[in-house]
Amino acid sequence: MVWRDVRPLVTSEEAAYSFLDPSVSMSPYYHRAFQGATLNPHTLWFVELDTSKSLNVSRPYVMTSEEAYKLCKEEKWKLRINGLVDRQFLFVTVLSDDILPFFIRGTTLTVLPVAVEEDRYVLMDHEAILSHGFEGASDWTQQAETIFAGRSKDQAMTAQDRLDYQHLLTLQNPNAPFIVLYNKSGTNISCAVLTREQSAHYSDLEVGGFVAESVTYRIYTSTEEEALYLVGVLNSTVVNDAIKPYQTEGVYHGKRDIHRRPFEVCPIEEFDPTSAAHQEIVNLARLGREKMGRAAGSLTGSLAKVRERSRELLQEEIARIDEIVGESFRLMVPPLLEEADTKEKQAGLF
Repeated sequence: MVWRDVRPLVTSEEAAYSFLDPSVSMSPYYHRAFQGATLNPHTLWFVELDTSKSLNVSRPYVMTSEEAYKLCKEEKWKLRINGLVDRQFLFVTVLSDDILPFFIRGTTLTVLPVAVEEDRYVLMDHEAILSHGFEGASDWTQQAETIFAGRSKDQAMTAQDRLDYQHLLTLQNPNAPFIVLYNKSGTNISCAVLTREQSAHYSDLEVGGFVAESVTYRIYTSTEEEALYLVGVLNSTVVNDAIKPYQTEGVYHGKRDIHRRPFEVCPIEEFDPTSAAHQEIVNLARLGREKMGRAAGSLTGSLAKVRERSRELLQEEIARIDEIVGESFRLMVPPLLEEADTKEKQAGLF
């Protein structure tokens, strides 16, 4: 039978099914956590300063990041660009490898065809950039547009469309005072806060601001206290263990995806500045950040080792946060941690 004959006879129904514990109430932070933008291909947008040339703080000479080039797996995107770029089109981002528990150890410099207009980002093509008098950024963007159009499989998608896939770039707020960041994937969650002051500079260079990348999730807060509260809770062993039964698993690398699972399976309360327990978490997270600020430069080795060592250095702070968070979760949803503990023990992970 052909579709025009079948169509009147066919009905459909839509339904959703959750594998999560139905007794767990979704955290109010679930709808505030968003994945960063897909700044791909990295070799077109991730850059570093050319240290062989004098630094022009208005229009520095930059080139494709060596790290981005080395990590590029697709031969068609294994390329380098260099040139002068107006600082208004330079931004910083944070990659998941630079998020340690309680501390961000570095940022990555990017060139983006983006203008900051009040509280939003607006994408521009090279002609629009040139019309505003930014010749260097226009030249870079034109090169990127040409390369992307010639090598992308999707001929209908522009370089700007790729950057703003699902509007994950233009939905970001350039004026957010505090940005809580955690890794999208990995065996364990690591979380830290980036302040607006930290995101305004890259070394001695003033930049256009911060753009979250797709390897991270972001939550904006208006106060430092709320940001530190979230950092403390998300770095707790309690949350890390609770999400384990719900993380997807890779063939060779164990638990993988994190996404918004902490807010799906954990009843994380919204920050209450009048709560003594919440304020204690804030103080512990602040202390953890200060400790990591002093120690991060001396931590070397693989990312897993560095994060493991970080947790060892902060074991007292994390242990106390675990007590507070564990008590909070059990008071709100008694079955949650017992079920998670049972599943972990059955899996032989304790």
